[in-house]
Amino acid sequence: MNDWNRRDAVRALSAAALGARLTPVRGVGATEILIRGGRVVNADGSADVDIRISGETIVELGPALQPGAGARVIEAAGRLVLPGGIDPHTHLHPTFVDDLTNGSMAALAGGITSVGTFVGPAKDESIPQALDRMAQLVTQKAIADVFLHTVVWPPSPELAAAMPTLADRGQPSFKVYMVQADFGAQLDSLIKTLEAARQAGVVTMIHCEDAALLGAAVRRLEAQGRTSLADYQASRPVLAELAATQQAAAL
Repeated sequence: MNDWNRRDAVRALSAAALGARLTPVRGVGATEILIRGGRVVNADGSADVDIRISGETIVELGPALQPGAGARVIEAAGRLVLPGGIDPHTHLHPTFVDDLTNGSMAALAGGITSVGTFVGPAKDESIPQALDRMAQLVTQKAIADVFLHTVVWPPSPELAAAMPTLADRGQPSFKVYMVQADFGAQLDSLIKTLEAARQAGVVTMIHCEDAALLGAAVRRLEAQGRTSLADYQASRPVLAELAATQQAAAL
């Protein structure tokens, strides 16, 4: 089964699992989908209307819409039809528990149709090259829609200069982790990067934990012989998050 058929099959199975009854597809590769008989719920209210989708765009809402030639019809009577949810913070990589395929399948099962995940340049790889690499993997493996956040450390003039590129590519976000051992030493460069991000309209995401306070907590726990999973929460004290969040807000 090629990637497109696999993706299409999983989408169909997801719809079936949610209780929608699919009619046979009239014409392979139909670009129109008609969702019929459901209650459409939007931010501004709800109504019993049909939905016409052309390609990947909702083009019409209304009662008793008629399917076009070759359209795929989904019978949704007695069901709620909701906009897809967005989870902006996931970690979908082969090195994590969930990869792009099973992670996005799980997202779809819960009504999440778009997920954000992270990509960091490998050694001697530029930010655009890293985004291209991950985008290709998304195309091959993901079932849901995916958008990318760039993770780069340490901050540098090159990173600051890349901010307009992130915005132009439609991936206007990047992330830094305050748990980096040299975070304090990089503050001047980080501030310049934050200024460049603000100028380019790029969103900055910050993992807020103070590395020194985390290290102190771990040393105390190790000295007490408390190194089991039950002690994990104590190794990430709330104080470390509070201190880092205050600093991040100031930055």
